[in-house]
Amino acid sequence: MVLLGVSLLGVFEWVWLGTRYVVKHGVLDVRLGPLHRWMSLGDITEIHRHRMLNGPTLGLGSDFIGIEYGKQAANVSRKDADGFVEAVSKAKECSGVP
Repeated sequence: MVLLGVSLLGVFEWVWLGTRYVVKHGVLDVRLGPLHRWMSLGDITEIHRHRMLNGPTLGLGSDFIGIEYGKQAANVSRKDADGFVEAVSKAKECSGVP
């Protein structure tokens, strides 16, 4: 019973915190519930939109923004994909990152 309570509390926290994207101090901070991924704007080499055609989407939708940084890549999901790409590009320019 305690395990079930802890699990439900964890799911509640995940839903409560949600997914947020914060650009500050030359870093894109992707927060997915209690998980974080930091991407230096200087390491971002490409941002592109794509659609997942096969596989489970787990309620995240099938339209994603692919971000390539360093030797890694991440997919994020935003309702306003064009605005997100523009905001990250503008932040990258303002921070003086090539």
